Amino acid sequence: MRADIELLKHNLWESMLGMQVTDDKEQFIALLYHLTDSEGQPDWEDVDNYILDEDYLVLTDVEADEKVYDYIDESAGMFKPSFLSGFTGIDEDVFVTLQEAGKYDAIRNLIPNFDKFVEQAVRIDGRGHFLSPYDGNEHEVTVNDTTYYIYRVN
Repeated sequence: MRADIELLKHNLWESMLGMQVTDDKEQFIALLYHLTDSEGQPDWEDVDNYILDEDYLVLTDVEADEKVYDYIDESAGMFKPSFLSGFTGIDEDVFVTLQEAGKYDAIRNLIPNFDKFVEQAVRIDGRGHFLSPYDGNEHEVTVNDTTYYIYRVN
C-alpha cells in the first residue's frame, strides 16, 4: 500500500498546528494512512494519541525485528512445550515440568542458537502474532520509500 504522501503531508501540516504530534512525522502519516484505509477518516488528534499512548506500534522493518526478538526473549519459557521440544530435541515432558515449576529462565537457557529459534517462531506465526496482541495482524504502509509495519496493541 503506497500513500499519497504530498496530499497527506499538506493536510498534516495544516492540521498539526497546536497538536503535540509524535516526533516521527512519517510514522504519523503511515498510521494515518492505514487507519484511513481500514476505518475511514480518523480524527488527527486521535492518530497522534494512538502513537503516544502506544495503542499502535508503527515500526520500520529493523525496529520490528528488534522488538519481536526482545518479546520472544522475554517469553520463550512460556512457548508450547511441543514447539520447544521440536526445536531443541529435548523431551516435551521436561518443558512441561519446568513450566509447571515456573522455571522460565531455565527453559530459555536450554534453547540453543536463539537467533534461529526467533526466526523459526516468526516464520511459523509471523511478527504480528507477537507484537499485536489485539488481533495478531501486521500491516504495511510505505511512506517516502520507507516501509512501516503497523501493529494494533490495544
